[in-house]
Amino acid sequence: MKQKTINEFKKMVGEIISEITLKTDDNNYEQLIFKTESGKIFKMFHENDCCEIVYLEDVIGGRLTDLLGETVVDVDIKTNSIKNNKNTEIYIEYYFYEIKTNENTITLRWYGDSEYYSAYVDFEEITENSQN
Repeated sequence: MKQKTINEFKKMVGEIISEITLKTDDNNYEQLIFKTESGKIFKMFHENDCCEIVYLEDVIGGRLTDLLGETVVDVDIKTNSIKNNKNTEIYIEYYFYEIKTNENTITLRWYGDSEYYSAYVDFEEITENSQN
């Protein structure tokens, strides 16, 4: 787990989420953009290296809209990696980004598979101009 990503994700604690957008970038890769009432913007995404497949597979514990207007009280990141089967070198990686508010705990489950390249999901604070 990248310490930078963990530290960036923790910056959401204490923030009130005002807007969430699921979008695709110019290469058709999914990203989640979180905007807060204080004006901060965060991006959850995968930086593609080559041939890996990474996407937001599920929202567990509710809907993304359940986070709107809520104060983030805690966050956590967990991972799980498995080999697809014994006849291939494909590895499946799951990234679980958990966002807790006073009302809800929502987990964003990202799926990734690759033979060699990382399927890591990044999280970072961005500026208005760097959303793409």
